[in-house]
Amino acid sequence: MMREKFTNEEWRLVAHIPFDAFYFGAMADGKAEESEVKAFVDSLERPGALKDPLHREIMLDHAAGGMPRVAEEMHFETSETATAKQARFARTKGMLKQKLSPAEYQAFFKSVWISAMAVAAASTEKKKRGPIWKPKPKDEPISDKEAMALATFAATWDIDLGFLKEAHHTV
Repeated sequence: MMREKFTNEEWRLVAHIPFDAFYFGAMADGKAEESEVKAFVDSLERPGALKDPLHREIMLDHAAGGMPRVAEEMHFETSETATAKQARFARTKGMLKQKLSPAEYQAFFKSVWISAMAVAAASTEKKKRGPIWKPKPKDEPISDKEAMALATFAATWDIDLGFLKEAHHTV
């Protein structure tokens, strides 16, 4: 069990990361769409599908807490100041890099990042593409703002996105 690597306070910090990823992507355009919230809540209902053990255990823990706990986490996310969030990210990142191997760290954050991409792609609104508004094409499922927000998330947590290039070449 990955949970055993962490104190209760550390676990609370780590367990908040999927919510952070959700907010980076879904709130990039200033609001979380109903379809994006639904995609995130759906991921809480089927955490067993996640391959990464830490991500899966976190989501199982959230699912066991039910919707009141999820609502509490989402309220926390919206009420935290930017300075407090940056300090929490730095503290959590340092702790995770001590507690996890580099491979475990990357696997966890790749899993969280992919989930955040899926939430952003669940958007049903039209995305701004250059000078005109048009429905998003199937090969461009997220807006430029969402892409930039998720790139910022990756940079914040030192996620090696090289796996995307490798995945592209194997398809």
